[in-house]
Amino acid sequence: MAWPWPFNVGEKYTIHLGESMRDGSDTEFHSLRYDFKPASLDLQRTGEIVTTPLADPKSHACTVKLHQENSEEMSLFQGHCKPANKECVLVFNKSAGTFTLERLSTSCTVKQVRSTDLVASSNLPPSVLPNKAAAAAAAKSRRRVATPGAATVDDSNGAGPAVSAAAAAA
Repeated sequence: MAWPWPFNVGEKYTIHLGESMRDGSDTEFHSLRYDFKPASLDLQRTGEIVTTPLADPKSHACTVKLHQENSEEMSLFQGHCKPANKECVLVFNKSAGTFTLERLSTSCTVKQVRSTDLVASSNLPPSVLPNKAAAAAAAKSRRRVATPGAATVDDSNGAGPAVSAAAAAA
């Protein structure tokens, strides 16, 4: 099997330090890791990401919604974002044959939330629910007492494929 990177293995390449590596730079890079990528995602349509501050000022809750193919349904992912103090991405410019090392500003880790999990959770606003689950969750939340921690996502292992094709370097 061929190596999946877009460059020749064994060949020497130039690595440039990017703008984000310079002190005082406004350039930012963010990573997004997820535990599962549904095959039905529509790669031609844009999704959305929303971050919400948490009690810990160094962390934010993260919600990602991505469209499914041939449907108005959306796949929902939830997790957290935190500062990426010692993480970088190595960006390959195929036309120039060079790499640029850039510092990550934020690292987000999310897990897919299934519709059945959403309906059982009354403390999520309907605006973040997939279409079918929104009505059911709204109806259920009117008669259900909220349970603390019902919508927490355990993403402590941090495993999952990276969304971008950039290679991470530590």
